[in-house]
Amino acid sequence: MFTGIVKETGIIEKVQYVNSGIELVVRISYQLGSTLKLKSNLALDGQVFTVLKKKDDEDSCLLYFYLSHPRKLEIYRGKKKINLETAIRAGEEIPGSLFSGIPSGTAQVLALTQISSDKWLLEVYWETFLLNYLDIKDRVCLDGVLLRIKQIVGSSIFFELYGDTLKLTNLEKRKKGDSINIEVDPMVKKIAQIFEKLKNKGGGQ
Repeated sequence: MFTGIVKETGIIEKVQYVNSGIELVVRISYQLGSTLKLKSNLALDGQVFTVLKKKDDEDSCLLYFYLSHPRKLEIYRGKKKINLETAIRAGEEIPGSLFSGIPSGTAQVLALTQISSDKWLLEVYWETFLLNYLDIKDRVCLDGVLLRIKQIVGSSIFFELYGDTLKLTNLEKRKKGDSINIEVDPMVKKIAQIFEKLKNKGGGQ
C-alpha cells in the first residue's frame, strides 16, 4: 500500500526492449536507493513496480524494472522526471489515505494555470462513472501525488497546487493534452463498482 506522499523524483535513463520484454531504468538518489532491496515495491507515477535489479553509484542508484505491456513503453518513454513513492512498512505511521499503487484510470490534463504567486489550478478531464462517487475535498492521487479535489464540473476535476508540490514532483511539467495516472481510494472504487453492478442489474429486470 502507498500514501500518495512522494519521496523524491527520479530520472528515467532508459526504456528499451530486452530479451525478456521491456526494461525501465530509473536513476534515484543514493539516500533513497540505500533503503531499497531487490523485490521491493516502488510506485512510479502512481503505478506499482518491483525492483528487479539495482546498481549503486557514488551519489545515485540505478533501479531496473520490467514493463508487462508494450503500451507502457510509450507512457514512460516520453517522460524524463518521475514521481517515486515507497510502500508502507510495518510499524510506520500511516497518514489519512491509503492507495494500492494501481491506477483507477488515465485522465487528460486540460490546463495548469497560475492563480496567485504560490498557487496553481490544475484541471483534468476524466470520463468515468467513478465521478458519481467523488466529491469536493475527497483525495485522489495524480501520478502518485496525493491531492484534494477542489471542484468537479461535468467530467472535469479541479485541484489546487502549491509551489512546494510542484517543486517536489513532476506535475510542473504537465501541459494540455498530457495523460496522467489517476487513482481513487480503493474502498471508494470497490463500493462504486458494487453500486454500479446493482444498478445495471436492476435496470435489466
